Amino acid sequence: INGDITDINESGLKMLGVDMPPDPFNLLSFFKNDSVLDRYLFALSENGFVSDFEMELESRDGSTRHILLSANAIFDKNGFMIGCEGIAKDMTRLRNMTDQLIRQEKMASVGQMAAGVAHEINTPLGVILGYTQLMMDDFDKNGEVYENLQIIERQTKACRKIVADLLKFS
Repeated sequence: INGDITDINESGLKMLGVDMPPDPFNLLSFFKNDSVLDRYLFALSENGFVSDFEMELESRDGSTRHILLSANAIFDKNGFMIGCEGIAKDMTRLRNMTDQLIRQEKMASVGQMAAGVAHEINTPLGVILGYTQLMMDDFDKNGEVYENLQIIERQTKACRKIVADLLKFS
């Protein structure tokens, strides 16, 4: 089978990114992956058909199309495969939408995890900040212990800001 296309409808031309079919017009040149092409040809010659064969085609404009291909082999009177006829369904939009939903679901999971971590960290930070501020009342404002408590207070507030930013992100 040489892969030359002898008849194709307007939808097929559009899917392949072609306005007018060139001469020769070869389907096999659109396969993006040689191993997939080999599997397609093997299945077609071995079984006489392929059904819902998932593959990627590269259209003339360079874009990748996700295709679901069903085809039947055409045999001559001696049983040799001389061609095939088939129908291709462009599943690109569906595939892109599915990929986008998967990415959104992953991002939602990351956001939920970040929110959970933020809340778990916020509780001990609140306790540290509260006890630090209570202890500051017990020491002289000019003393070394008070200065150390101020450092703890400042750093705890910085951590709370990071947690608040994490919550905004989630």
